[in-house]
Amino acid sequence: GYYYDLLASDGNLLPRDAAARQKGIGLTRKNADVLYWMVKQFMLLEAQGKASVISDMWKENVRKLADAFANTWKKHHTWGNYVSVESGDIAVYNTTGGAMAVAGLALAAKYYDCPAYLQIAREAAEIYYNDFALLGFTSGGCGDILQNADSETAIALTTSLITLYEATGEKIYLKQAQDLANLCATW
Repeated sequence: GYYYDLLASDGNLLPRDAAARQKGIGLTRKNADVLYWMVKQFMLLEAQGKASVISDMWKENVRKLADAFANTWKKHHTWGNYVSVESGDIAVYNTTGGAMAVAGLALAAKYYDCPAYLQIAREAAEIYYNDFALLGFTSGGCGDILQNADSETAIALTTSLITLYEATGEKIYLKQAQDLANLCATW
């Protein structure tokens, strides 16, 4: 269900950094972004009465991506910075690079009528938020800076917390999103 980062027109991998040069490794953040934005796009097109332009194959592939995130979470209780595209195992740990997967799974829970996705999104949000609160920074959005603080995962976690609030109506997610928005303002 996971996607490779970059492919050439001939289908060969185009690694942009050292970790991606290992065959079969993908950046977690990119996969999380694909999950969130594809489900959001499907929902928008359907709301506009344009559901017919959405390929069934696209829907199935994005559902497989949601399943891949769910399976990795169940096995590792994190998504890491890099993930093995084939096995779903973590290749590089200890980042918040998968923060946008929270939002992706929250949307996918509604779109695919799969409450298990929402439960995993809630668990991940709690861990990511608590780690952020303890450490004071987020990391792992960029493939090339790994453990350094970055703004990408801070805004991804903010988006994820707002998406969880929209999905659940629970105000705790608004407070947590505000904390992350304050961090984002420092960039």
